[in-house]
Amino acid sequence: MKKLYFYALKENYEITDMKNELKIYQNYIENGGLPYILNLDNDKNLIRNYLDGVYNTVLKKDVISRNNIKDVMILDSLIHFIFDNIGQMVSTNKISNTLNTNNRKNSVNTIENYLTNLMDSYIIYKVSRYDIKGRDYLKTGDKYYVCDLGLRHYLLGEIRDNGSILENIIFLELKRQGYEIYVGKWEDKEIDFVLKNEGGINTIRKYKRQLSKIYYYA
Repeated sequence: MKKLYFYALKENYEITDMKNELKIYQNYIENGGLPYILNLDNDKNLIRNYLDGVYNTVLKKDVISRNNIKDVMILDSLIHFIFDNIGQMVSTNKISNTLNTNNRKNSVNTIENYLTNLMDSYIIYKVSRYDIKGRDYLKTGDKYYVCDLGLRHYLLGEIRDNGSILENIIFLELKRQGYEIYVGKWEDKEIDFVLKNEGGINTIRKYKRQLSKIYYYA
């Protein structure tokens, strides 16, 4: 599948004609960053119909057909779980157990395969943990982020988890800048992001948004 292009928040600020920065931000987390969205004049019905088509006939259909997925209900439940838990540390065991509790019978192996299928289609991204002091990759506590917040809003409706939304925005921007991204650990402290590139390792311990600017504190 050809990877869909999504505008980052910063790009949205640069190309839109709107002057109200807070409104641009709100539109971005509700409508997402697909370029065609900007042609729909913020018409909620048109945007929802467009996102429905992208999700059901492009993204999900591609995952199902390319990977010969048999249990579409489990796939749907998994997508909803990941979209609802962006930026949260989860394991395949936890995901499997949660879906089983909700009467979506599955195996850990199925969940692992479906997660790989979703990542291969660029619908979700996995970020693993990195022990900065020990310089080692940890095997537990992965986080997941989604390709587009508009698709998340389409699937889940309005969810006021502003911290997770902002974390996803920052992840997408860092990804766009070409960083290799991890969740950090320093002794007993959690580091929001560990960034690796040719210049070495940088860390982001906390962050905040001030309208159009995202500030990072290392």
